[in-house]
Amino acid sequence: MDASEEILRKTLAEKQSAIEAHGNAVRALKAAGAAKPEIDAAIESLNGLKLEKTSIERQLQAAIGGGDSSLNREAFRQAVVNTLERRLFYIPSFKIYRGVAGLYDYGPPGCAVKSNVLAFWRQVHSRHAFR
Repeated sequence: MDASEEILRKTLAEKQSAIEAHGNAVRALKAAGAAKPEIDAAIESLNGLKLEKTSIERQLQAAIGGGDSSLNREAFRQAVVNTLERRLFYIPSFKIYRGVAGLYDYGPPGCAVKSNVLAFWRQVHSRHAFR
């Protein structure tokens, strides 16, 4: 465990306990029937503490995950796209016809998926049409 991660965990625990204490204070103010401006000020400071806690949670998540989640997501996306193209679920039309880029054709598995989705959609909506 990294030292900065340890510090973030301690800070997060402190913020959590401060939020709990402040929440109890707000509840006590409401139960005592305090003035509305006083309660509103306490709620504003509680919301500020919650925002700080959220910020610390994000920093901790970035420290734990290494901050490269977008790279992993992009690599996964590219791997899925490559697999779908290799298995001919879909293929860009310009690879076949040398036409305009941006158009796609479904291969046999893609046509089967499309057919099943449309059949399911028709089945669901025909059931709802007769009710």
